[in-house]
Amino acid sequence: MTDNETLPEDSAATPIDDVGEVKRRVFSRITRELTEEELGTTGVQKLLIDEIEKTGAENVELRQFRDRYYQTERELAVANKALYRKKSDEIISGGTLAVGSAALGYLPSLQADQLWVCGVFGVVLVLVSIWAKARDTK
Repeated sequence: MTDNETLPEDSAATPIDDVGEVKRRVFSRITRELTEEELGTTGVQKLLIDEIEKTGAENVELRQFRDRYYQTERELAVANKALYRKKSDEIISGGTLAVGSAALGYLPSLQADQLWVCGVFGVVLVLVSIWAKARDTK
């Protein structure tokens, strides 16, 4: 949160300054160039080796996070695809059940010559609905 943003009145949250940012500003004024003589001292060499080891350990940890992220992203894509299919099956099942039931409900008001067409249409749609629902549960 930036300094010029205001908090809502009912919020108990308070902004916290980033400590890492403060540390970086403190060290920003230090000259980073070392002479050959300074690089030859064992203290500087130990500090540089320690910093290289820390960076290497962080790099390994970040690679593990990256690998887990991509694995989770793939799993999420598969789950979303399955969910999309389930939604479409649910729409097909619900729609065909509604239309088929309406056709069967309309049967008593029809004349004898139209009765079998509407009956077959309604039964087929109800069967399609049952098939779509059964397919959805697999």
